[in-house]
Amino acid sequence: MVKSLFFTPVSVSNLTTVVRHGDLLFRAIDQLPAKSGMTLQKDAVLALGEATGHKHILVGNAQIYNKVDDEGTETKYLQVNEESVINHEEHKTVTLPKNNYVMVQEREFDVFTEMGRDVYD
Repeated sequence: MVKSLFFTPVSVSNLTTVVRHGDLLFRAIDQLPAKSGMTLQKDAVLALGEATGHKHILVGNAQIYNKVDDEGTETKYLQVNEESVINHEEHKTVTLPKNNYVMVQEREFDVFTEMGRDVYD
């Protein structure tokens, strides 16, 4: 099954399911890391736009876990128990099939400062 790479889950034989929603990418993983090192997020906000204040919101039977590594980098993990959706004011709604996911924030590299930074809508 391959449809639109940007708005539809992609799964081809044994390739990993990947879902793109604006500046966020959700990659299916076999299992979540040990929950002892993670905190359960109380709201459903996956990301907040710096410029607009718009939010990527997870709707459905799913939990969001946050894990901070030794360098202070936060990673979000999703446990989607039933097909769920992600909403945003400027993007088409996308569906996340039942699975576990790691969320990846799009990054860009500034050649003048020689630094990477996260991209926010």
